[in-house]
Amino acid sequence: MQKKWFCLLVLCVSFSMIWAQQKPLPDFFIHRGSKNAVVISWANNFGDECIQLNVQRSFDSVTNFKTIFSTPAPQLPTNGYTDRNAPEGRVFYRIFYMLNGGAYYFTVSKKPEESAAIASKDSGNLATSPVLVNPTSSTNSMVSKNKTGNILVTLKTSDMYNYKMVIYNLVGDKVLYTVKQFPDATLILDRSTFLRKGRYRFQILYNGEPKENGYLEIN
Repeated sequence: MQKKWFCLLVLCVSFSMIWAQQKPLPDFFIHRGSKNAVVISWANNFGDECIQLNVQRSFDSVTNFKTIFSTPAPQLPTNGYTDRNAPEGRVFYRIFYMLNGGAYYFTVSKKPEESAAIASKDSGNLATSPVLVNPTSSTNSMVSKNKTGNILVTLKTSDMYNYKMVIYNLVGDKVLYTVKQFPDATLILDRSTFLRKGRYRFQILYNGEPKENGYLEIN
C-alpha cells in the first residue's frame, strides 16, 4: 500500500515538473536606484499556480544565495521589491519560484544595472523619457521607459498603497490587468507581460480618483 502511494506521489510530481518546463520561464529586471537601493521587478506567467516566490541575494552568481524577501502575493502578474540594504560592490540576485504540486526552479542570477534615470551615452536621451500620450502633462508623467525597453512606473508620493493602476487591452474596451497595490514607489512592468506589440491605454488612480491617463507603447 505504501509503495502504491509512493508511486502515485512520484507520478504527480513528475507531471508538475513537466508542466512547469513547458511554461515560458518568467524573467526579472533589476537596477540600482537612489541611495544605493536595488530595485527588482518580475513577471509571473503562472498565475495562481505560483504559491511561493522569493528574492535571493548572493555575492557570487552560483552559490551562497540567501532569501531576503518572500512576497505575500506570488500570484500577481507583475510585482517588485526594493532592497534598501543592498551592499555596495559585486552582488547578484535571483528569484525562486514554487508551483502547486511541488515543482520549483530558480531564475538565472543577475547583477544590478545602473539606475534607469542615467542618460544613455549612445542616444543622448534620458532613459526615463516619456513614452505615453497624455494631453495634460507628459513631462510630469509617472510612466516612462527604462533602457531595457520595459515600462517604469515612478509614483509621485511615497504612500504607494494609495495608488492603483489599470491597464486595458489593445482595443481599449476591456481591462488587461490591474496593479491593485504597489509594493514600492518604483515598479517595472516587463514588456513580455503584454504578449503583443501595440499601444495600451492605462489609468493611475490615487485614493480611487484618476491621477493620470495615457498610453503605453510596447514595441
